[in-house]
Amino acid sequence: MTANIYSQHFKDVDEIYIAPPSGGTAEENDFFAKALEMEMSSNNHYTVVPSRDEGPWWVNVELTLEEYDDEKIHVVSITLMDKTDGHPMITQELVYEVTPEETYEMMPQVVFSILSNIPVTEVEPLVVYRDGISGVMTESEIKELVTTESVLTDTERLEYERLKSAEWKNKWLYLGGHLSISPAVYIADGTLLGLNWFIPSMSIFAEGQVLNWLSIEMGFTLWYEQDEIVNIKYTGTSIPLLLKFLIKPGNSIMLEPFAGTNFYFGDHATSLKNLVAGLQFGGNVGNGVLFFDMRAAYDFEDTPIPVDTQTRYNVGSGFTRFQFSIGLGYKLGFFTRPGKH
Repeated sequence: MTANIYSQHFKDVDEIYIAPPSGGTAEENDFFAKALEMEMSSNNHYTVVPSRDEGPWWVNVELTLEEYDDEKIHVVSITLMDKTDGHPMITQELVYEVTPEETYEMMPQVVFSILSNIPVTEVEPLVVYRDGISGVMTESEIKELVTTESVLTDTERLEYERLKSAEWKNKWLYLGGHLSISPAVYIADGTLLGLNWFIPSMSIFAEGQVLNWLSIEMGFTLWYEQDEIVNIKYTGTSIPLLLKFLIKPGNSIMLEPFAGTNFYFGDHATSLKNLVAGLQFGGNVGNGVLFFDMRAAYDFEDTPIPVDTQTRYNVGSGFTRFQFSIGLGYKLGFFTRPGKH
Protein backbone atom coordinates (compact mmCIF):
# COMPACT_ATOMS: atom_id res chain seq x y z
CA MET A 1 0.00 0.00 0.00
CA THR A 2 1.24 3.51 -0.79
CA ALA A 3 0.84 6.34 1.72
CA ASN A 4 1.41 10.09 1.30
CA ILE A 5 2.19 12.53 4.13
CA TYR A 6 2.73 16.09 2.89
CA SER A 7 4.88 18.72 4.59
CA GLN A 8 3.72 22.33 4.71
CA HIS A 9 6.88 23.64 3.02
CA PHE A 10 9.86 22.33 1.10
CA LYS A 11 12.96 21.73 3.17
CA ASP A 12 15.39 24.66 3.02
CA VAL A 13 17.75 22.95 0.56
CA ASP A 14 18.21 23.46 -3.18
CA GLU A 15 20.04 20.30 -4.27
CA ILE A 16 18.66 16.88 -5.17
CA TYR A 17 20.04 13.89 -7.09
CA ILE A 18 18.17 11.89 -9.75
CA ALA A 19 19.46 8.35 -10.16
CA PRO A 20 19.62 7.12 -13.79
CA PRO A 21 16.25 5.52 -14.60
CA SER A 22 16.22 1.77 -15.14
CA GLY A 23 13.94 -0.86 -16.65
CA GLY A 24 13.01 0.90 -19.90
CA THR A 25 14.64 1.31 -23.28
CA ALA A 26 17.56 3.72 -23.62
CA GLU A 27 15.21 6.29 -25.17
CA GLU A 28 12.60 5.90 -22.41
CA ASN A 29 15.19 6.10 -19.62
CA ASP A 30 16.74 9.19 -21.19
CA PHE A 31 13.34 10.85 -21.62
CA PHE A 32 12.37 10.51 -17.94
CA ALA A 33 15.83 11.55 -16.70
CA LYS A 34 15.57 14.79 -18.66
CA ALA A 35 11.88 15.39 -17.94
CA LEU A 36 12.30 14.99 -14.17
CA GLU A 37 15.37 17.21 -14.11
CA MET A 38 13.50 19.88 -16.04
CA GLU A 39 10.52 19.85 -13.68
CA MET A 40 12.58 19.78 -10.48
CA SER A 41 15.05 22.48 -11.45
CA SER A 42 12.78 24.95 -13.26
CA ASN A 43 9.39 24.53 -11.56
CA ASN A 44 10.44 23.85 -7.97
CA HIS A 45 13.71 25.79 -7.64
CA TYR A 46 15.87 22.74 -7.11
CA THR A 47 19.34 22.22 -8.53
CA VAL A 48 19.86 18.68 -9.78
CA VAL A 49 23.37 17.53 -8.86
CA PRO A 50 25.36 14.82 -10.69
CA SER A 51 26.33 12.86 -7.57
CA ARG A 52 24.33 11.41 -4.68
CA ASP A 53 27.05 12.53 -2.27
CA GLU A 54 26.21 16.18 -2.87
CA GLY A 55 22.67 16.21 -1.48
CA PRO A 56 20.77 14.45 1.34
CA TRP A 57 17.82 13.42 -0.85
CA TRP A 58 17.72 11.49 -4.07
CA VAL A 59 15.12 10.16 -6.52
CA ASN A 60 14.97 6.59 -7.83
CA VAL A 61 13.15 5.97 -11.15
CA GLU A 62 12.09 2.50 -12.31
CA LEU A 63 10.16 1.58 -15.48
CA THR A 64 8.12 -1.63 -15.69
CA LEU A 65 5.67 -3.19 -18.15
CA GLU A 66 2.54 -4.46 -16.40
CA GLU A 67 -0.71 -6.11 -17.52
CA TYR A 68 -4.07 -4.53 -16.69
CA ASP A 69 -7.41 -5.81 -18.03
CA ASP A 70 -5.59 -7.92 -20.64
CA GLU A 71 -3.68 -4.87 -21.87
CA LYS A 72 -0.05 -4.02 -21.25
CA ILE A 73 0.75 -0.59 -19.84
CA HIS A 74 4.02 1.11 -18.95
CA VAL A 75 4.41 2.10 -15.29
CA VAL A 76 7.00 4.64 -14.13
CA SER A 77 7.66 4.47 -10.37
CA ILE A 78 9.33 7.60 -8.96
CA THR A 79 10.54 7.26 -5.37
CA LEU A 80 12.04 9.86 -3.04
CA MET A 81 14.86 8.14 -1.10
CA ASP A 82 16.62 9.07 2.12
CA LYS A 83 20.42 9.15 1.84
CA THR A 84 21.14 7.90 5.35
CA ASP A 85 19.70 4.40 5.06
CA GLY A 86 18.16 4.10 1.58
CA HIS A 87 14.58 3.98 2.83
CA PRO A 88 11.91 5.19 0.37
CA MET A 89 10.09 8.31 1.59
CA ILE A 90 7.25 8.39 -0.97
CA THR A 91 6.47 6.66 -4.27
CA GLN A 92 4.39 8.12 -7.08
CA GLU A 93 3.54 6.45 -10.38
CA LEU A 94 2.98 7.59 -13.97
CA VAL A 95 1.43 5.33 -16.61
CA TYR A 96 1.37 5.44 -20.40
CA GLU A 97 0.28 3.13 -23.21
CA VAL A 98 2.53 3.91 -26.18
CA THR A 99 5.00 6.79 -25.76
CA PRO A 100 6.53 8.49 -22.68
CA GLU A 101 5.22 11.83 -23.98
CA GLU A 102 1.78 10.78 -22.69
CA THR A 103 3.02 11.61 -19.16
CA TYR A 104 3.66 15.31 -19.91
CA GLU A 105 0.41 16.55 -18.32
CA MET A 106 0.81 14.66 -15.03
CA MET A 107 4.56 15.19 -14.62
CA PRO A 108 4.35 18.56 -12.75
CA GLN A 109 1.81 17.22 -10.21
CA VAL A 110 3.87 14.11 -9.54
CA VAL A 111 7.10 16.09 -9.04
CA PHE A 112 5.33 18.50 -6.69
CA SER A 113 3.98 15.59 -4.66
CA ILE A 114 7.44 14.01 -4.47
CA LEU A 115 9.22 17.18 -3.34
CA SER A 116 6.49 18.18 -0.88
CA ASN A 117 7.40 15.10 1.16
CA ILE A 118 10.86 16.43 2.01
CA PRO A 119 10.55 17.25 5.74
CA VAL A 120 11.03 20.77 7.07
CA THR A 121 13.48 19.45 9.68
CA GLU A 122 15.71 16.42 9.91
CA VAL A 123 13.54 13.63 11.33
CA GLU A 124 13.46 9.88 11.07
CA PRO A 125 12.09 9.29 7.56
CA LEU A 126 8.71 7.64 7.03
CA VAL A 127 9.15 4.29 5.29
CA VAL A 128 6.63 3.87 2.47
CA TYR A 129 6.26 0.80 0.28
CA ARG A 130 4.20 0.34 -2.85
CA ASP A 131 2.39 -2.92 -3.58
CA GLY A 132 4.70 -5.79 -4.44
CA ILE A 133 7.88 -4.21 -2.97
CA SER A 134 9.30 -4.96 0.43
CA GLY A 135 12.59 -4.38 2.19
CA VAL A 136 15.32 -1.81 1.47
CA MET A 137 17.54 -1.59 -1.63
CA THR A 138 20.88 -3.31 -1.23
CA GLU A 139 24.16 -1.44 -1.39
CA SER A 140 25.02 -3.05 -4.74
CA GLU A 141 21.67 -1.92 -6.19
CA ILE A 142 22.30 1.63 -5.02
CA LYS A 143 25.80 1.67 -6.55
CA GLU A 144 24.42 0.41 -9.84
CA LEU A 145 21.99 3.33 -10.02
CA VAL A 146 24.62 6.03 -9.53
CA THR A 147 27.18 4.91 -12.13
CA THR A 148 26.08 7.46 -14.76
CA GLU A 149 25.09 11.11 -14.78
CA SER A 150 21.99 12.83 -16.15
CA VAL A 151 22.49 16.53 -16.82
CA LEU A 152 20.51 18.53 -19.37
CA THR A 153 22.44 20.66 -21.82
CA ASP A 154 20.99 24.01 -22.89
CA THR A 155 20.08 22.52 -26.27
CA GLU A 156 18.32 19.54 -24.68
CA ARG A 157 16.45 21.82 -22.26
CA LEU A 158 15.18 23.99 -25.13
CA GLU A 159 14.10 20.92 -27.08
CA TYR A 160 12.23 19.56 -24.05
CA GLU A 161 10.41 22.88 -23.60
CA ARG A 162 9.56 22.99 -27.32
CA LEU A 163 8.10 19.48 -27.29
CA LYS A 164 6.07 20.14 -24.17
CA SER A 165 4.63 23.43 -25.50
CA ALA A 166 3.70 21.76 -28.83
CA GLU A 167 2.09 18.64 -27.37
CA TRP A 168 -1.47 20.03 -27.86
CA LYS A 169 -1.27 19.71 -31.65
CA ASN A 170 -0.53 16.00 -31.96
CA LYS A 171 -3.33 14.06 -30.23
CA TRP A 172 -5.27 10.99 -31.32
CA LEU A 173 -8.62 12.48 -30.30
CA TYR A 174 -10.11 15.96 -30.00
CA LEU A 175 -13.51 16.71 -28.45
CA GLY A 176 -15.11 20.13 -28.84
CA GLY A 177 -17.96 22.30 -29.99
CA HIS A 178 -18.84 25.69 -31.45
CA LEU A 179 -21.70 28.21 -31.63
CA SER A 180 -22.45 29.81 -35.01
CA ILE A 181 -24.63 32.24 -36.93
CA SER A 182 -25.50 30.83 -40.38
CA PRO A 183 -27.13 33.26 -42.89
CA ALA A 184 -28.85 31.56 -45.85
CA VAL A 185 -29.65 32.66 -49.41
CA TYR A 186 -32.65 31.16 -51.25
CA ILE A 187 -32.43 31.09 -55.08
CA ALA A 188 -34.86 29.81 -57.74
CA ASP A 189 -34.11 29.85 -61.49
CA GLY A 190 -31.33 32.36 -60.93
CA THR A 191 -33.63 34.74 -59.00
CA LEU A 192 -32.87 35.77 -55.42
CA LEU A 193 -35.97 34.97 -53.36
CA GLY A 194 -34.71 36.00 -49.96
CA LEU A 195 -31.82 36.40 -47.54
CA ASN A 196 -32.20 34.98 -44.04
CA TRP A 197 -29.61 36.77 -41.87
CA PHE A 198 -30.18 35.04 -38.54
CA ILE A 199 -30.05 31.24 -38.28
CA PRO A 200 -28.46 30.24 -34.92
CA SER A 201 -26.78 26.85 -34.64
CA MET A 202 -24.69 24.83 -32.21
CA SER A 203 -22.43 21.83 -32.81
CA ILE A 204 -20.49 19.25 -30.84
CA PHE A 205 -17.94 16.98 -32.48
CA ALA A 206 -15.26 14.32 -32.15
CA GLU A 207 -12.16 14.57 -34.33
CA GLY A 208 -9.70 11.71 -34.85
CA GLN A 209 -6.21 12.61 -36.10
CA VAL A 210 -5.17 9.68 -38.29
CA LEU A 211 -2.02 11.26 -39.78
CA ASN A 212 0.19 14.24 -38.94
CA TRP A 213 -1.61 16.19 -41.68
CA LEU A 214 -5.07 14.59 -41.78
CA SER A 215 -8.04 14.08 -39.45
CA ILE A 216 -11.68 12.94 -39.70
CA GLU A 217 -14.44 14.79 -37.84
CA MET A 218 -17.98 13.68 -37.04
CA GLY A 219 -20.44 15.74 -35.03
CA PHE A 220 -24.01 16.71 -34.23
CA THR A 221 -25.53 20.06 -35.29
CA LEU A 222 -28.77 21.66 -34.15
CA TRP A 223 -30.21 24.86 -35.67
CA TYR A 224 -33.44 26.83 -36.13
CA GLU A 225 -34.49 28.15 -39.55
CA GLN A 226 -37.55 30.26 -40.51
CA ASP A 227 -38.40 32.15 -43.70
CA GLU A 228 -41.92 33.15 -44.85
CA ILE A 229 -41.05 33.66 -48.54
CA VAL A 230 -40.03 30.03 -49.07
CA ASN A 231 -42.42 28.81 -46.35
CA ILE A 232 -39.98 27.05 -44.03
CA LYS A 233 -40.04 26.96 -40.23
CA TYR A 234 -38.34 24.10 -38.43
CA THR A 235 -35.58 22.96 -36.07
CA GLY A 236 -32.91 21.17 -38.08
CA THR A 237 -30.59 18.36 -36.98
CA SER A 238 -27.71 16.84 -38.88
CA ILE A 239 -24.50 14.82 -38.56
CA PRO A 240 -21.64 16.51 -40.43
CA LEU A 241 -18.81 14.27 -41.69
CA LEU A 242 -15.66 16.22 -42.57
CA LEU A 243 -12.19 15.50 -43.91
CA LYS A 244 -9.71 18.02 -42.44
CA PHE A 245 -6.23 18.94 -43.64
CA LEU A 246 -3.98 19.99 -40.75
CA ILE A 247 -1.58 22.94 -40.89
CA LYS A 248 -0.05 23.73 -37.50
CA PRO A 249 3.05 25.92 -37.88
CA GLY A 250 5.03 26.79 -34.76
CA ASN A 251 3.75 25.97 -31.30
CA SER A 252 0.51 27.98 -31.14
CA ILE A 253 -1.20 28.36 -34.55
CA MET A 254 -3.78 26.07 -36.19
CA LEU A 255 -5.17 26.23 -39.75
CA GLU A 256 -7.50 23.43 -40.83
CA PRO A 257 -9.28 23.61 -44.21
CA PHE A 258 -11.98 20.96 -44.57
CA ALA A 259 -14.66 19.53 -46.83
CA GLY A 260 -17.48 17.03 -46.43
CA THR A 261 -21.25 16.66 -46.23
CA ASN A 262 -24.18 16.77 -43.80
CA PHE A 263 -26.37 13.75 -43.07
CA TYR A 264 -29.78 15.19 -42.15
CA PHE A 265 -32.41 13.38 -40.09
CA GLY A 266 -35.81 14.23 -38.69
CA ASP A 267 -38.37 16.51 -40.38
CA HIS A 268 -36.66 18.83 -42.85
CA ALA A 269 -38.04 21.38 -45.28
CA THR A 270 -34.82 21.75 -47.29
CA SER A 271 -32.63 19.52 -49.43
CA LEU A 272 -31.06 16.44 -47.86
CA LYS A 273 -28.05 16.51 -50.21
CA ASN A 274 -25.36 19.12 -49.83
CA LEU A 275 -21.65 19.86 -49.89
CA VAL A 276 -19.80 21.58 -47.02
CA ALA A 277 -16.39 23.30 -47.22
CA GLY A 278 -14.65 25.70 -44.88
CA LEU A 279 -11.79 26.58 -42.56
CA GLN A 280 -11.09 26.40 -38.85
CA PHE A 281 -8.31 28.66 -37.60
CA GLY A 282 -7.15 29.55 -34.12
CA GLY A 283 -4.48 28.97 -31.52
CA ASN A 284 -3.44 27.08 -28.43
CA VAL A 285 -5.23 28.24 -25.26
CA GLY A 286 -4.65 26.22 -22.10
CA ASN A 287 -4.63 22.51 -22.93
CA GLY A 288 -6.73 22.93 -26.08
CA VAL A 289 -7.46 25.14 -29.08
CA LEU A 290 -9.71 28.21 -29.32
CA PHE A 291 -10.81 28.61 -32.95
CA PHE A 292 -13.05 30.38 -35.45
CA ASP A 293 -15.12 28.18 -37.73
CA MET A 294 -16.11 29.47 -41.18
CA ARG A 295 -17.97 27.23 -43.61
CA ALA A 296 -20.26 27.29 -46.63
CA ALA A 297 -22.91 24.72 -47.59
CA TYR A 298 -24.66 24.25 -50.93
CA ASP A 299 -27.82 22.17 -51.52
CA PHE A 300 -27.86 19.92 -54.60
CA GLU A 301 -31.63 19.44 -54.76
CA ASP A 302 -34.47 21.91 -55.20
CA THR A 303 -36.92 22.32 -52.35
CA PRO A 304 -40.65 23.01 -53.05
CA ILE A 305 -41.88 26.58 -52.57
CA PRO A 306 -45.45 27.99 -52.23
CA VAL A 307 -47.47 28.74 -55.36
CA ASP A 308 -47.87 32.44 -54.45
CA THR A 309 -44.07 32.76 -54.23
CA GLN A 310 -43.74 31.13 -57.66
CA THR A 311 -46.26 33.62 -59.08
CA ARG A 312 -44.76 36.67 -57.35
CA TYR A 313 -41.20 35.97 -58.56
CA ASN A 314 -42.16 34.18 -61.81
CA VAL A 315 -40.03 31.13 -60.96
CA GLY A 316 -40.42 27.39 -60.98
CA SER A 317 -41.64 25.17 -58.17
CA GLY A 318 -38.36 24.73 -56.26
CA PHE A 319 -35.53 26.74 -54.66
CA THR A 320 -31.88 26.03 -53.83
CA ARG A 321 -30.24 27.14 -50.58
CA PHE A 322 -26.70 28.48 -50.17
CA GLN A 323 -25.58 28.94 -46.57
CA PHE A 324 -22.56 30.60 -44.97
CA SER A 325 -21.72 30.38 -41.26
CA ILE A 326 -19.19 31.81 -38.85
CA GLY A 327 -18.73 30.60 -35.30
CA LEU A 328 -16.47 30.40 -32.27
CA GLY A 329 -15.45 27.12 -30.64
CA TYR A 330 -12.99 25.23 -28.47
CA LYS A 331 -11.59 21.70 -28.62
CA LEU A 332 -9.50 19.65 -26.21
CA GLY A 333 -7.03 16.93 -27.20
CA PHE A 334 -6.53 13.50 -25.62
CA PHE A 335 -3.91 10.72 -26.00
CA THR A 336 -0.60 11.92 -27.42
CA ARG A 337 0.40 10.46 -30.79
CA PRO A 338 3.95 9.23 -31.38
CA GLY A 339 6.17 11.09 -33.82
CA LYS A 340 7.23 14.69 -34.31
CA HIS A 341 5.17 17.60 -32.95
